[in-house]
Amino acid sequence: MVNKPAAFCWVLQKNLTPVKVLEQVKSALKAQGVDYQEVIVIPFSNELPQEIDLGKFNVFYGSTTLMMNAYQNEQTRQGVFYEPEAFSMRNYLKQWGREVFNVDAQFFTFQELVQQDLPDKHQWFIRPNGDTKAFGGTMMSFEQIKDWYRKIAHLPESVVQPSTEIMIAPPKIPAKEWRCFVVNKQIKGTCRYAWEGKLAVNAQDAPDAMLAFVQNCIEQYTPHPIFVMDVALYEGAYYLLECGCMNSTGFYETPIPTVIRAVNDYFRS
Repeated sequence: MVNKPAAFCWVLQKNLTPVKVLEQVKSALKAQGVDYQEVIVIPFSNELPQEIDLGKFNVFYGSTTLMMNAYQNEQTRQGVFYEPEAFSMRNYLKQWGREVFNVDAQFFTFQELVQQDLPDKHQWFIRPNGDTKAFGGTMMSFEQIKDWYRKIAHLPESVVQPSTEIMIAPPKIPAKEWRCFVVNKQIKGTCRYAWEGKLAVNAQDAPDAMLAFVQNCIEQYTPHPIFVMDVALYEGAYYLLECGCMNSTGFYETPIPTVIRAVNDYFRS
């Protein structure tokens, strides 16, 4: 869990963060009297930007590269709302069971997966078990999965390796999908981001039943005091799609100042 500091500073990735999002985060921090620092992050680098003041308690927002590098550094880890085993599909199934959308998922290393006796033309939803964004969740035939493995898995620089743990599940398309921002077991922002599998952003579409489902889930368990939860509506019922580390997640049209204030208040309390 997070040790709450007397003072803290946000480290914001200037490159690759959408300009509108970056400006809203900066504006919210200014309005709330919280310091911030902008940095340039080299994609796929294994190092933090040198200009970060390690003497401060830093809260990070930016790419997965920034988030993971900050987590790997003991001096900056507390400002990353993440723990690898907690933020994994295996853990969500363990904690929430049948509330999880892909309750029928199977887990393999990439190498184990391509050795399975499955029909080549059969379609699967495939994604990493963890939240490192090694690749985005997608639909692929088993033949395509094997071809992909042959092409990239043995490249030393590939983020997907034979040992990478993979989740596969039968493909299903939710009617709607939402992202909810949770701070200290309270929902502090939500936005619908998909309709029938296609991007369809609307912050006003937040049904009471969906919010009640999320609240029930977070009363049962949270992977961290600060995180995001993606939720699906499928065949008239709500399900948990996945959770995510807030340090590197997208806001869509979620009211950014409300979320930033909730995070700051969490540290100030």
